[in-house]
Parts: sequence; C-alpha cells; structure tokens
Amino acid sequence: MLARFLQQRFAHGWQLYGWLGMHPLRFQIGARRSSAGVPLNKVSEQADLYYTDVLVAYRDILRRQRREREMIHIVEESCLPGQAGAVSEAYWTRRSHGGPPGASRRLWPEGRWEYPWVVAHLGVEPGMRVLDVGAENSFLPIYLASLGCDVLAVDAWFGSYGEYFTAQVLDRCMDGTFEITVTGPEGRAGRVRWQYQDATALTLPDESFDRVVCISVIEHIPDDRAAIREMARVLRPGGLLALTTPCGPVYQQPGDQPHHKDETGRWTGDLDRVYSAEALHERLVGPSGLAPVDAPAWDRADWGRLNRLQMVGEYHDYATAAVFLTRLPDK
Repeated sequence: MLARFLQQRFAHGWQLYGWLGMHPLRFQIGARRSSAGVPLNKVSEQADLYYTDVLVAYRDILRRQRREREMIHIVEESCLPGQAGAVSEAYWTRRSHGGPPGASRRLWPEGRWEYPWVVAHLGVEPGMRVLDVGAENSFLPIYLASLGCDVLAVDAWFGSYGEYFTAQVLDRCMDGTFEITVTGPEGRAGRVRWQYQDATALTLPDESFDRVVCISVIEHIPDDRAAIREMARVLRPGGLLALTTPCGPVYQQPGDQPHHKDETGRWTGDLDRVYSAEALHERLVGPSGLAPVDAPAWDRADWGRLNRLQMVGEYHDYATAAVFLTRLPDK
C-alpha cells in the first residue's frame, strides 16, 4: 500500500501531512449541526468532525493539551518517603511515541476521531468516577480530570514506556499508585491516579465507576471477552462504557502473540486484532452483558470508500469503530 510505504519512508513528513489534513480550521469552515440523532455505535468518518459538538470537543482537547503542564500538580503524599523529587523528575522527563519530554501522547491519526467522538458523547460531569483501561501515556485521563472528574488510569505497562513508568514512577509511590491533581482553565479540579491492573482481572469493586473508557486497547488483549466482562462489572447502573477499536469488513488477527519481550530483551509482537461488525457483537457486546446505547451502525460502513472512513494520515487497511454500552438501572 502506497500510504504505508510513505509513512515508513517519510515518517516526519507523514506526521505533518496528517496534522495539516486534520487541523480544526479545516472542519470549522464547513461545521454543521450537532451529532444528535447520529448513532454513537458507528465506524469512524472524517465527516464526523464537521458536527459542531464533536468539533468543539476536538478543539478543547487540543487546547487543554497545550496547557497540560500548567494544569498539573503532583501529589507528593502519593510518593514514598524521600522519593517525591525523583518521581517529579521522572514524570516531567518521560517520553513516548516520539513526543516531547514531559508530555502525554499527542493525538495520532485515529485518535483525532476517537478522542473527540468519545468525549463529545461521554456525558461526564464534575465529581464522576471514571476508569480508563489501558491508559498508558494518554492525555484522556488528564483531560477528564480537568473537567472535574476523579479518574483511575490503569494499564499492564507493557513496552519500553511501561517499563520506564513502572520503575521510575509507580515503584516509587505508595501502594504503586501515582497521583496528580488537575485544575482546568475554568477552575474545575479533578485528579488522576495511575496504577497497575490486569484488564482481565481488575482488583476493583463491583459497580464503582460512572464511566469506563478504553481507547484502542481491547484489540491488544488476548482474552478480550474477559476484559469487557471486567469493565462491565465495575460499571454502575446507568453508567456508560465507551471503547474504540480497529474495525474492518472481516475479522482478522494477524499476530499470534501479544506484546512481549523476546530472548534478546526486545519488545516485539502484537495481536493486531481487527474486528468486524459481527465480531464486535460476538466478542464484546454479547459477553459484556451490557446494552448498546443505540442500534449499532457498524455494518453500514462503506468499505469501498475507506479514505472517507479514515482520518488523514492513517495508513492501515481498516478504520475505527466506537462501542457505547450502558448498564441499565436496576428495576
């Protein structure tokens, strides 16, 4: 595929191409009505960013990420005695995915749809408890905390970044939990706590979160059915679970091993699972025991026009699906 070749050969130029092609000003010019009435359970489309509520979320995410450092205060009491300085130094010099030091991951091409689409429809309110499964170095926990939420960001911490964050930050904190407070531009304050959790066996109480999010992670988890059951278990009645994942016309899993270290100590491998509409129902919706918030439209994607489903800068042969599920209130 030409796009994949260009991305691999001219990585920095490809990133610039994606950034320019997905700049908010492009969508501001043709912005239209809100996405009210549009199915939340759908496959990505560039046109979704023309909806005013989604575009507002997109711009707000970028705006707050630019102010990331000034919004954050490290809670020194979460650090082991004498370790606060080392934790602060490690946190503000961390790097991932080629980004600048001390910053959360910048939005990748798919993320320019996933984050705004989820944020625009998550319906968070100050004081809500939110679980982010597979958070790694995502900006989403910080963003939600800047809106006044109490966020628990969990991960299995695989890969070189996971190793660094575990050794340099989590291992220097009380009970392996690192905490920050986040104050948004409007003065609302929330917090983020990071810790280790196995997504298939969460050590968290039943029905303890108002919202659960999982952005582009479920496809990497070997037992995805167990993971979605655990996310459903900790969701409160009336709560909302929102996840995103690669989606294509047919189900595929080209990798035979999850991300792991080989005999040389190098991180390698991945399942690279891509769901079809049928697989989303069979592997995620069904096992969760939750109800879709609306009639899923994943099977209505026009795969013959993949370039309209992908964001500028994507180079895969699939797009992204959003899955919104709810635990119906007890009768």
